[in-house]
Amino acid sequence: MILTFLQDMGAAVEINRHAVTVTKAKLKALRADLTDCIDLLPTVAVLAAVAEGASEFTGIARARLKESNRVTAVKEGLERMGVKVIEERNKLTIVGSTPRGAIIDSMNDHRIAMAFSVLGTVVGGTVIEGAECVNKTFPQFWDILESTGGKLETDG
Repeated sequence: MILTFLQDMGAAVEINRHAVTVTKAKLKALRADLTDCIDLLPTVAVLAAVAEGASEFTGIARARLKESNRVTAVKEGLERMGVKVIEERNKLTIVGSTPRGAIIDSMNDHRIAMAFSVLGTVVGGTVIEGAECVNKTFPQFWDILESTGGKLETDG
């Protein structure tokens, strides 16, 4: 599903037997109903933050009941990065712009930490508080992010 969203946003996606290659592209806004794929909200939200135009995500009410209130976590994180976000009960609108680095509270939610770390590699100057929460589902995440060119520093 995320690959479909990337393609809909204008990224070139190539899939073969052993790999998926996504080529950097200027992204465009997306309208999507996330009812059946609610865990993608943090990822599509950070993509929307750098896309041209306003993206709208509906079907998000269940995201408030995950490891954190992901709607609030996404909104607060993006606003700290200078991105305009409009929150409604079951809809989130994100106006793409040029985000800046910020301190992001992961709210001890692995998906928030991972999504904002990817955006942080694009904009720089981003600190993910509670970053160790990714160990819950993806303990190798930080090593893999670094191996793709992400610059990481730890305080411990």
